[in-house]
Amino acid sequence: GFLLLENVSYGIEPLESSAVFEHMIYQINNDQVEYPPLTEGYSRPHYIGQPYRILVKTD
Repeated sequence: GFLLLENVSYGIEPLESSAVFEHMIYQINNDQVEYPPLTEGYSRPHYIGQPYRILVKTD
């Protein structure tokens, strides 16, 4: 999927090696996004309350 925060686009993908609900997030250039952003107000209510961790890896 994609996230757009303050005009910066990020890709998000599940970690295949993870046994829990973990995802990898990485920055992408806006000119690489090939489909329009999700509509405003889009939500996934069944994920509300799910625990999460953000793991940061820098180059």
